[in-house]
Amino acid sequence: MYVVQMEDIHAGYGKKEVLKGATLEVPEGQIIVLMGPNGAGKTTLTKVMLGFLKPWSGTVKLFEKPLGKDVFKHIGVVFEEPAIYEELSAIDNVKMFSDSYGGDPRWALKVVGLPEHVWKKPVSTFSRGMKRKVELARALVHKPGLMVLDEATNGLDPASRNEIHKVLLSMKEEGTSIFFTSHYLEEAGKLADKVYFLKDGRLITGEELDISYHELFFRVLHRSGDVERLPATTENFERIMSGLKDGEILSASLEGASLEDVFDVLRGEMQ
Repeated sequence: MYVVQMEDIHAGYGKKEVLKGATLEVPEGQIIVLMGPNGAGKTTLTKVMLGFLKPWSGTVKLFEKPLGKDVFKHIGVVFEEPAIYEELSAIDNVKMFSDSYGGDPRWALKVVGLPEHVWKKPVSTFSRGMKRKVELARALVHKPGLMVLDEATNGLDPASRNEIHKVLLSMKEEGTSIFFTSHYLEEAGKLADKVYFLKDGRLITGEELDISYHELFFRVLHRSGDVERLPATTENFERIMSGLKDGEILSASLEGASLEDVFDVLRGEMQ
């Protein structure tokens, strides 16, 4: 069973086309990671998936059904920008959602690792990582079949990101399917059953990655402290994944190429 099926999606804003035939499937019980630099269209694709943005053409199905209000009770969502009530406590934020869709707020807050002594404190007093845990608890309190996270770890410190990774992997073990957008390659290495890249408005897999020098680069931090920028090719992607696993690479992200990057590659090609 596929919990998400998107076929030949064309979508955008005004006259600007962002998605140009994007096709994506999320199998039941798997974690699918979508990568791309800021502005590549990851949030646009997520909005189309959830019905927040109507596509120009193409089809979207969730749980093998056309988009409809009845499917949203089976979905948990966390967006990049915080969307919680700052004046309310952590447990009241989660309870507002569970009152409509079911679930136990105390269970959810325990799952995400938020200390019990802060549950009744206003969220406005929380750190960014703690606020993200409240959002995650709210998204999973009703034990959804699908979790959708759009850049949910962006801006968090490594420890907070790792804690969220543990929660997602435990949810996967419980049978939850997860769609996760990111530009951190180490997240893809830890979490993904399959990685997609957004390129020219279409989705390709890591095995199909062959992006030319003027489009995307990997920014790699080695254990030695050296920072390296590499063209986003299949060979470099596989090298980075291997380095993340053996600890030689500490982190890697996907970003657009600068003019200096283009000149460096051109210079190398002419030598």
